[in-house]
Amino acid sequence: MEQPMTCGQGVARQSILPARISELFAAMADTLESHVRALDADDPAARAERAAYEKLVRTHRGIESRLRTGAQEMAALVNLPMAQHDLSKLGDERAIEVFQSYVRAEEQLQELLTRSLVADREMLERMTTTTPAR
Repeated sequence: MEQPMTCGQGVARQSILPARISELFAAMADTLESHVRALDADDPAARAERAAYEKLVRTHRGIESRLRTGAQEMAALVNLPMAQHDLSKLGDERAIEVFQSYVRAEEQLQELLTRSLVADREMLERMTTTTPAR
């Protein structure tokens, strides 16, 4: 007979979400850094853009690091022993509302990523078909 999943195993299984989001933030920071390379150092507007993007890169790197650390901490809970729980609190109104909020946030993120992916694929297509030969 299969053993029920422990809370630690459930949290560890969910660690993939912050892990993947950390990868997204790292890629966003890389993209911002890459963009900065194209700025004209003599243009005052470009200097302001460079400063703004460099600040964003630092922020995104910090978020990426914290998400990655959180994912690692979650994954490390896989062997956390099963603890006694008050089961009435796991299915009460507050627990249901909190979990509904979590599911809504997942749905909204999925919708946002779907829309963003369409636009980003279009931009990548334009970049790869209009960029001068390397």
